[in-house]
This record gives sequence, structure tokens and C-alpha cells, in this order.
Amino acid sequence: MSFKKTLKINASKVKTNNGIDRSISAYRRPFPHPESIKNLVREAKNQNQSKLKNILETLEIKDKQKNIILKTIPEQYRNSITDFNLTNNKLCLLTRNAGVATQLRYIKTDILDMLRKDGMWGIMSIDIKVQV
Repeated sequence: MSFKKTLKINASKVKTNNGIDRSISAYRRPFPHPESIKNLVREAKNQNQSKLKNILETLEIKDKQKNIILKTIPEQYRNSITDFNLTNNKLCLLTRNAGVATQLRYIKTDILDMLRKDGMWGIMSIDIKVQV
């Protein structure tokens, strides 16, 4: 008698007190067909490529925004800006140290006026923070 037949015979005899079949064959799932595996891999690859494309597009947009924002900031402070965030018409600039942040706070109205002339984002306020 083969192993499969033995397994089926023994599994069919397993019952619980409630009469519910808890046999191994009840939990057995069929193996996916090789074609369906290929389709799953292909779909995953396409999804990853589209996600990667979206990420690259977002990075490209953020890079263009960064270039425009950095043009409005005086040259001596440009290297101190580590990152920025633009949400809800509010621009948040992150700097490396508190001294630069203070200097930028003094001129933030000028920066805001220059960005408003560009008129791309409708920025209403600028917040300057020190990155910890």
C-alpha cells in the first residue's frame, strides 16, 4: 500500500466529538498550476515596476521643487538646508543648526514673497525647523 493511500485511510478515520471532520485531506489545498505561478510572478513584477515608476516620478517632482526653493534662499544658507516638506500650503524647511534657522526666520517673508511670485504652489506660510 502506498503512502498516499495510507494517509487517506488514516485521515478519513479522524473525527472529533462533534462529528466534524478534522481530517488532513480537509485541510489539503491543491498546488497552483505552473502557469498560474508564472502569472502571479508577472503581476507582481508589473506592480513593482509601476510602484517604482511612481516613486521615481515623485522624486523628480521633489527635486524640481527643491531647485526652485533653493533659488529663493540666499547662497550662504543653501548648504545648511537638509530637507523640506510642502503640505497644506505650508512650506517647512529643515536646517542643520539653530543659527541658520534663526537667520532664515528673519528673511522668511522675503522668501515667501519670491515663492508667491512663482505662484506654482500657493504657499501661505513658511516654517523653519532645526533637524535633530
